[in-house]
Amino acid sequence: MHIYLALHNPYTHPYTRWFMYKAGWANTQLYVINGLAMVLAFFGCRIAWGYTESVVLVMDIVRERYVPGTAFPKGATIGYCIAAVVMNRWVGTQFRGW
Repeated sequence: MHIYLALHNPYTHPYTRWFMYKAGWANTQLYVINGLAMVLAFFGCRIAWGYTESVVLVMDIVRERYVPGTAFPKGATIGYCIAAVVMNRWVGTQFRGW
């Protein structure tokens, strides 16, 4: 999951845009394509795929908690679920703004 999320590395595209801006390519089609690629990569990697994977993670953790013979602690289950809710809530605020 981390490798896929790293496709939208915040240090990759902005440096490319900065270089194109300083090189005088700010009014080119390549500059616009780079901006669209940044938005699509962010949405695809962080919002759409990351949200669905966090739901799958919570389902797996809750399911593992109730498998007979496992020593998965109750506190870890609650902690993972709270972390997932907090992160998904943060993602929701990105759509609405502050």
